[in-house]
Amino acid sequence: MYIIFVLIIQQVEGDLIYPRVVGDSIGLPSMWVLFAVTVGAGLMGIPGMLLGVPFLASIYKILKLDVRYRETLKANSANQEDTDHVKFLDSLRHHLLTNDEIDRL
Repeated sequence: MYIIFVLIIQQVEGDLIYPRVVGDSIGLPSMWVLFAVTVGAGLMGIPGMLLGVPFLASIYKILKLDVRYRETLKANSANQEDTDHVKFLDSLRHHLLTNDEIDRL
């Protein structure tokens, strides 16, 4: 009976609690954390599990910034106002980030 209880607790922790805690700490939805760990394990085993979450978090952040940039451009094209946010995101496309720019992310 004790072994069944331990197995149930491990499944709940591994499938529900871990993705939510890790996802909240790195800004990635828990569904994507579980996806990254599963796909990483399937492709590269244990190293894939360790590298899958940071890799997917980086891609998620880049896509999120790009979507915000495009939405801001679309909104600004209607009223022709340019903001610092758009200038900053536009600058990301043309040069490497400085430490101050990384801090603002």
